[in-house]
Amino acid sequence: MAKCIKCGVDVAIGRQKCLACSTEDVRALLRENPELKQAFKDTIRKMRQPENSEKMAERVAPVVEAVAVLKRAIENG
Repeated sequence: MAKCIKCGVDVAIGRQKCLACSTEDVRALLRENPELKQAFKDTIRKMRQPENSEKMAERVAPVVEAVAVLKRAIENG
């Protein structure tokens, strides 16, 4: 396991920061930059619109199905 570069908590390999430290850094960044905060809010608002949720589901569903097929293939050997 790797260690968080800020607090030293164990993190997954390939990660530099734990979730708590990453969240803290993003919040600080948004506090310091009001324009970025507003853009972030607008993006989240657009993402939550029903038509965008449907598009996301349509794009994600084939990937999830492909992963399930691969998993079954591996299990059945």
